[in-house]
Order: sequence, then structure tokens, then C-alpha cells
Amino acid sequence: MELLEPLQQRHENWRLIADDTVSAGGCKVSTGNAQIDNTVDTRFQSVASQLQAHLTEVAHQGPDQNNE
Repeated sequence: MELLEPLQQRHENWRLIADDTVSAGGCKVSTGNAQIDNTVDTRFQSVASQLQAHLTEVAHQGPDQNNE
């Protein structure tokens, strides 16, 4: 948080709030009309879902198509 203090001082309408539920390397951003969850857990879940979808797709392809 100390590294971001100069940024917060330049943008008085921003608030930086430490959140012990967000692990190192992650962040959450909330605005009046949007929320962004860029936590490590959320990014990992996204990658795991994409990998599972790809593996499912490959499993349903014929043996000749798996080598493409």
C-alpha cells in the first residue's frame, strides 16, 4: 500500500483500502458502476475452467484431430 500512496494523493477521489482477504498479487477494484475481481484465486479459476473446456473439447474429437 505504501507504494500506492503517491498515486492516491494525486487522485483525491480515489480510496485505497487494504483487504486481508485478497492474497498477495491480487486486487479488487470497485467503482460506482463496475467491480473488477483480479485476485489470484479468480485468475486461477478462470485458467482452470479454460483448461477443462479445452480438455473436454479434445476428448470429444476423433483420434486423428487430436494431433492438430
